[in-house]
Amino acid sequence: MVLIIKGRILPILDVRVFSFGTKNVKPNIQEFDSYLELEKFVRNSADPIVISGVTLFFSFPWIGNVGHTLFDGLYPAYAAIIPFPPRHLYPFRLLCAIDECQTCRDEDIFNRFAGLGIIKQYILNDMSNGSWFVFDEFVMGGGMMCQRCTQPNLQLPGGVELDGSRLFRN
Repeated sequence: MVLIIKGRILPILDVRVFSFGTKNVKPNIQEFDSYLELEKFVRNSADPIVISGVTLFFSFPWIGNVGHTLFDGLYPAYAAIIPFPPRHLYPFRLLCAIDECQTCRDEDIFNRFAGLGIIKQYILNDMSNGSWFVFDEFVMGGGMMCQRCTQPNLQLPGGVELDGSRLFRN
């Protein structure tokens, strides 16, 4: 949800976050008449829990398959953070919209990759009943940067123009 003061003009907030889908996500917007009203709402009603640092959102349906984890999940998410340097060079947190899997090793891969750990969306959803969360910095929107759209030179999308392949490998 985006909280704004009436009269403010926002850019288009539609984001394509799923590697294998064409559905866009558009956040809800709540408008306030004045900054004082917005501040009062945040302090008294919302009382948010602040999650510091950079959080990178990603989702993919094939948890449990390391190839899909790397190239359909993590690579498109990482390619989304590269245009905001130097965030991709420092540890960040992953917000993962994944299914629960007791026998999968993917979570260890996520933790090693991100550095600041992971938050599972289904757990955050349970925690957010009656609670608000504020992210310091939140990056989402890997678009269609996935394995099915390889380039003629056999590079992954963003591999050349964003130097994504080298950065992801390192």
